[in-house]
Amino acid sequence: MFLTILLEFDKRTSLPTTSSFNTFIACNPFLTSQLAKALCFTLHNHLLTLIPQLDDYLCPICSSISVKPVRLECSHVFCVRCLVKLQRERKRFCPICRGDVVLKADSRNLDVGLWNFLRQYFPKEAREKQAENEKEVTLEQFRAVQSQGVGGLRAGCCVM
Repeated sequence: MFLTILLEFDKRTSLPTTSSFNTFIACNPFLTSQLAKALCFTLHNHLLTLIPQLDDYLCPICSSISVKPVRLECSHVFCVRCLVKLQRERKRFCPICRGDVVLKADSRNLDVGLWNFLRQYFPKEAREKQAENEKEVTLEQFRAVQSQGVGGLRAGCCVM
């Protein structure tokens, strides 16, 4: 890795640093280990902070990726399923800051930009969470039909 960086530096500056660097490093093995540690430290602190991490986009309620993220007036983000559940339970307050914003949320609170970002950078996790949400919705609808009955038939019978 050092060699690639140095070769690029040599190419851009026309300075022969690669050969002198190799000689310098060969004379001092302690410097080699320190240089490797310094490079790892720098990469960790500068590069990894730029790369999106899944943990930064988890719903604070279900601890899963926020598929179809909803941004409340208080700026906290939740996945749409968790927010729907809160609204069905008539809970008014944000679970994070206790702001009276949950029942005010509607389709305008859907953060489309964040949703597209999550689908682009975390496609596998987004697909899995979407499939999980769809199964949950289907199960809820089935239970509702089963408990209400269909066409005047007794509750619990959804086929006949």
